[in-house]
Amino acid sequence: MAVEYSVYRDWRVYVTRFTDLVSNDEMLQVYTDIFGHADFKPGFFELCDLRNTLTMDINIGALQAVSDMTEKAHHDGAQMTRIAYLVNKEMNALICKLYGVVAESGNTETTGRFYNVREALAWLSIPDFPTEYI
Repeated sequence: MAVEYSVYRDWRVYVTRFTDLVSNDEMLQVYTDIFGHADFKPGFFELCDLRNTLTMDINIGALQAVSDMTEKAHHDGAQMTRIAYLVNKEMNALICKLYGVVAESGNTETTGRFYNVREALAWLSIPDFPTEYI
């Protein structure tokens, strides 16, 4: 699978790792799994690592569906969340920007794009999060 995740309850964060070619179905399935995970709670932040992604075969409908799932998982906007994207290619940064436009219109999510892990963690207010978990 081109998407893996881990939920860290004590840090109030989940880490998603995208690799290789990512499809709509894979992306939708991983967020369904995360939001159904026993340790996930509304208000958790996300660190999304896209640095090993070769390409993303994702359309606007899938991005909107993930945004809708995220809003529902965070109690329809009662809990704000942040998503820090780790990127190393312009292609990944553009997908993040597009998702940010879709997501931030729902007033549940704030997104940021980072080329540096420590900057992403600081933005998520977890600067001491162990980088080996990423």
